[in-house]
Amino acid sequence: MPRVRIRVRRGRLTYWAHSGNAFAFDRECAAMQPNRQVLLQRAVCVAVGLALCVSSIAEEVTVSGTVLTPDGQPAAGAKVVARWEFRKPYWHGVRAETTTTEDGSFAMQVIGGEAGIGVGRVYAIKEGFGIGWLEPTTRRAANCAITLHPETTLSGEVRDLTGKPIAGARVAVRHVQGRARTIGPSPPEDLFAVSHDDGVFLLRCLPEGALTRLIVTADGYSRMLWEAHALGDDGPLHVVLQPGGAIAGTITRDGQPVSGIHVGARATDRQRSRAGDTLGGVPFGEGEAVSDDAGRYRIDSLPEGAYTVCLDLRADTEHTAAARQSVSCMPGAVTESIDFRLIRGGFITGRVVHATTGEPMPGVRVCSHGPGRGPDYAWSGDTYTDAGGHYSFRLPAGQHRIYVGEGSGEPTPRDQMVEAMDGKTVTAPGFRLVPPYVIACLLLDADGQPLSDGSVRFLEGAASDALGDRDIDAQGYLRLSATREYLPCEVMITNADQTEVGFTRLEPDATHLRVELLQAASITGRVVDATGKGVRDVQLLCVRLGGPNGERQCVIREWTMTDARGEFEVRAVPPGYPLQMRVVSSEESYIRECQWPEDLTLGAGEVRDIGAAIVDRRGSSITGRTMDADRNLLDGCDIIDLCGTARTVSAADGTFVLSGLPYQDAHPCLFARHPGKALFCIDANVDPAWNMPFDLVLEQLGSVRGRLLDADGKPLKGWRVYIGPRSVPFLRAAEEVDARLGGVRVRGFVETGPDGAWVADSIACGAEYRVYSWELEPGATRPKRSWQATFTPRGGETVDLGDVTVK
Repeated sequence: MPRVRIRVRRGRLTYWAHSGNAFAFDRECAAMQPNRQVLLQRAVCVAVGLALCVSSIAEEVTVSGTVLTPDGQPAAGAKVVARWEFRKPYWHGVRAETTTTEDGSFAMQVIGGEAGIGVGRVYAIKEGFGIGWLEPTTRRAANCAITLHPETTLSGEVRDLTGKPIAGARVAVRHVQGRARTIGPSPPEDLFAVSHDDGVFLLRCLPEGALTRLIVTADGYSRMLWEAHALGDDGPLHVVLQPGGAIAGTITRDGQPVSGIHVGARATDRQRSRAGDTLGGVPFGEGEAVSDDAGRYRIDSLPEGAYTVCLDLRADTEHTAAARQSVSCMPGAVTESIDFRLIRGGFITGRVVHATTGEPMPGVRVCSHGPGRGPDYAWSGDTYTDAGGHYSFRLPAGQHRIYVGEGSGEPTPRDQMVEAMDGKTVTAPGFRLVPPYVIACLLLDADGQPLSDGSVRFLEGAASDALGDRDIDAQGYLRLSATREYLPCEVMITNADQTEVGFTRLEPDATHLRVELLQAASITGRVVDATGKGVRDVQLLCVRLGGPNGERQCVIREWTMTDARGEFEVRAVPPGYPLQMRVVSSEESYIRECQWPEDLTLGAGEVRDIGAAIVDRRGSSITGRTMDADRNLLDGCDIIDLCGTARTVSAADGTFVLSGLPYQDAHPCLFARHPGKALFCIDANVDPAWNMPFDLVLEQLGSVRGRLLDADGKPLKGWRVYIGPRSVPFLRAAEEVDARLGGVRVRGFVETGPDGAWVADSIACGAEYRVYSWELEPGATRPKRSWQATFTPRGGETVDLGDVTVK
């Protein structure tokens, strides 16, 4: 039996389960829970149990190499962290850390899953330098060379919605995105800062010219993801946190409390802001906790929304429990009595056999999804077939979707709905599986010699996850495990120094391919502001027009970023293909003029300068007036764009100018509020291109009500009804808007009562709204029954939609 190594160093686990099936917590996350000691102790116990379960196939991966400073000198005393993710025997992760010696070298062992199934991230941190990283596979983990970057720092402040500083807020790095690669998620104990009494923080060891995503947490406030769009010379980051809520309950078995059970919550209706928004705090609608000796758990720092709450019972194979769905969480409140009772449940068993020979198929990943996990497929349960091809799930009663996991082959049927029954074993119909086959690609460099090292990129995201190992062996072969559902698929290969590039197309039934690399081309250009000054840290994509399988486009090179002068270079561009450069960060909507060609085809080895794109953050403008229903002009009214960040206040004569609206794809949704009277307005039918003033008529809030019935006329109790403005493509951070602008509900859910009746209050007039309600069966992607309608609210009145039969 291989060795199993579990360590706790400085209070941090080095083994954790990586999915909704098991949760792990580091010391800092535990500090935010009331039962931190229990959490850590129980996590260790679970980790030990998990490790023992996989010890029969665990492999020890040696991670070694050297850490260098930006000028190529050994970096002594650098902290090196390795995080590996393994798909077998289940999706889980392993962490190890060490410190470099005087010559900058390091070596450590990571014990995890089956050989060749792991993908790792190794990164180095040293005071005075920016973080450096690599992403090797298990076969290329030895002799890594990690180069640190020049350091930049990120300063900022954390405040609440009233502007009060928040002390003790933890600002941790979740992702660091460089010019060529992304690292993440970064463990929260490695790169973080804590705000002082004045709310100010300073985050160090960030790489110069990189983009970071932060996760910000503080007691009593909801977790927020925050885009630190500008690092270095663009000024401090202003973080605003919203009040958070909590979900709490008790876990029992046979009437007795159960400790050490991991509980996870995930929002099912949270709204996310657009990536790259310079002010874009995104509510992080996830959380976890562990039950204490009294069986109590409490998940804190949750943003407002509806949640699915479920248990991780991997360590308890004798029990199961149904998820709690549509759990409402409100700011500043604790949603109590979300209790769980551990039950025996029932079993669903089945078998996977070879589609042609009928022989059992061991080691096939089979997944279940149903009442035990709620509507989020990220929390599907999984297991692997044994030597006889058998699998088994212990599940709560109800309909469950059973299916073969991605990358395992082509099953018949693709999935099946099976009903679990308490105290019984239900045998599901068997799966007949066409296993993956191996495609061997011989890769030759521009001189006709076997390629010894390089990188592989699949031009379809699903294929990238499913086609397995991307290692190139010593003979220049790339061997891929393929199934028909991901083919045909195009693959791009580059050599180690990105000077040569090649394409190949993987066709069904193809087993041997030969790919000859060509001299790569390069694209250079600039992004400047209206004055001609370079704009740094703009994210760019290089896309191929007319992608594989009939797609309109596919990404060739992603996450290229401009430097401090606004310049960029895209290397390893394939020659002979029609390409296009695009801005993908928030600057895209503010491009006033662009010299970049729509169709760009380069020759082998060519370097092409495509000129500049001019970004004008001043944007376009909308003018108008604010008035009441009697056409009396109103001054001092707040006007904001719910789809962006622009805002203004109407002047003494009621006129306003709202500037800073995007040039491209501008769909503003204006919201106005009187400073002293309960008068509001929302208007989505505006367009800067019309070049005309708009009148915003502020009225009292309205409401809407109705009743939902089934086909037999019986009331539908507990159905969730969504209300929101119609024809608005994107609403930015409506929760923040609601808090700032008088608590008006821009959008949201209400729930039907015992008689099927529902009512939604505090609705601003001026726009047409959509009402929608639906029912989803477990595992389904389309509603079983649904109903929708539109209405226009009237100030101070209630719109009655009457009794509605949901079909």
